[in-house]
Amino acid sequence: MTFDSWTSLNGDPFLSVTAHYITAPADKPQQWELRSDQLAFTPIVGNHSGENIAKILVETIDEYDIRSKVFTLPSLPCLFCLIKLLWQFGWFTADNATNNDTAIRAVAEHIDPTGDEWDPVQHRVRYAAIVIILRQQEYLLCFLAAWSTPSIWRQNTL
Repeated sequence: MTFDSWTSLNGDPFLSVTAHYITAPADKPQQWELRSDQLAFTPIVGNHSGENIAKILVETIDEYDIRSKVFTLPSLPCLFCLIKLLWQFGWFTADNATNNDTAIRAVAEHIDPTGDEWDPVQHRVRYAAIVIILRQQEYLLCFLAAWSTPSIWRQNTL
């Protein structure tokens, strides 16, 4: 799942939740297809706190009955069952804001209250692209600041 929050121009906070999964026809299980579906686009009650985001994530998980797939293992665990469990659900991708870390920890408390089977740190995927974009913006701002400062150009052109 990926999720992202933002505030509209008139100050209203929203959260979008998208599921990403692989499907295949029953008669052709080797023909995988990557799918993405938006599960929620909803106003956030209150601010962008991790708790408010988690509430929407848990409601979305329950609305689509994803929670029932999280820890369903047969009574005799096997390697295949464990692999199936890991691939069924559990990876959250969001930007690097700390409120998203808080949200994923809160979701973990809901879907695995004992904390024995689902570790929120292990199932947190950070946007790699946002890190690159932020570094590019930082470089560009430094470059523009240097470009617009005449004293730097005088020193470099002499």
